[in-house]
Amino acid sequence: MPSPSLCRASLTFGAACLAMIALPVQAQEAETFQRVRVGVGPGFGPAYPGAGDVTFGPYFDIDLAADGELFGFESPDESFGIPVVEFGGFYIGPAIALTGKRKQEDTAPGLRTIGTTIEPGVALQAELGDRFYTYAEVRRGINGHNAFTGQAGVDYIVRAADSDFAVSVGPRLKWGDAKHAQAYFGVTDAEALASGLDAYDPDGGIQSVGGVASIDLPIDGKWGLMSFAGYQRLVGDAADSPVTRLFGSRDQWTGGVVLTYTFRRKR
Repeated sequence: MPSPSLCRASLTFGAACLAMIALPVQAQEAETFQRVRVGVGPGFGPAYPGAGDVTFGPYFDIDLAADGELFGFESPDESFGIPVVEFGGFYIGPAIALTGKRKQEDTAPGLRTIGTTIEPGVALQAELGDRFYTYAEVRRGINGHNAFTGQAGVDYIVRAADSDFAVSVGPRLKWGDAKHAQAYFGVTDAEALASGLDAYDPDGGIQSVGGVASIDLPIDGKWGLMSFAGYQRLVGDAADSPVTRLFGSRDQWTGGVVLTYTFRRKR
């Protein structure tokens, strides 16, 4: 999510990359052009799961499509990833995300701090006909919280037949294992003694549910805007945590606006 940054890449991006690798040199020389769309703008969201305030950071967008074809749909809240294997209409590939740090001043003296976490993992994506898109991710923090986490979503899409205009809306959920839940929502016996809070031992599982809406709006042949807004509500042990109640929020908001530029380049 948006802090420290967001970046998305569509199925057409991965397919185009695979095509470029698979084609022999002579075939690549025979090809003409491809469309490239790049974008950047501000995004916002909770710095870490359960945070009470939103933070701002950059949001990046990159897409490839064959010349004369439209860009594929992509959910605005996916982690950055490149689909590399296709089977039966489903795509799978590596993904990576960052979760911002939780500082001492974000909670109470005696509760743990958690550094900015790098989360590599695997993403599964699929376009289900012309109207639906779905994705799921499993990631693991290699520092910071050092735990497993992930998210999943489904989008209903309305697209123009002759332009890159698209509007989408759909449900979301996020989850974390017991170690992830303990890191952000738990209070150990030692932390309880140091902070004055009651000890709290949350279980892993679904941590929040909500939804996201987005719009891709071409302005002319080159420039465009992409905007999105999302809301998730903490549930279960994450919602009942004293850390959430006293220092965070059950309401988790995300959003962003991106200026995009499309150009053609030789393959």
